[in-house]
Amino acid sequence: MDGQLFLIQQLLILEEEIVPFDINFTIKETVLDFSHIWSAIRALFRGQKSMFTFSKDNAIFTILTEVKPRIKNSEIDYKKDMEFLLKQTKNNFINDVSNSVTNHIQTFLTQTSLQANQNREKKSTAESLISPGNHTDSVKSF
Repeated sequence: MDGQLFLIQQLLILEEEIVPFDINFTIKETVLDFSHIWSAIRALFRGQKSMFTFSKDNAIFTILTEVKPRIKNSEIDYKKDMEFLLKQTKNNFINDVSNSVTNHIQTFLTQTSLQANQNREKKSTAESLISPGNHTDSVKSF
């Protein structure tokens, strides 16, 4: 809980320091994506395409000609990421505190209901011992 409070404090300080400058915190990132090449290589090793045929259906020919790395452009906004992290940390802190408070109440209620059930059972047992029908059966057996 202390770590969450410290993180919230630091993120709020960072946010206060950044807001007056109104700086664009987005970064454009260009990445080469090779993920689809692995599917072609898997097809080669699974035997879906033959490696030794002299045609366009040759697995090695397919890998060399058709499978090219893709270019992915993405924008990362660090200000939004920081705001999301701050919001998420605040929510986690609120949930942890409310769970710790309500956990004590829930434990108390559970213990109280168990004790009430035990008292009812004791009372019903005592009433059955005191009831006249119970004693008449006992007396008749002697």
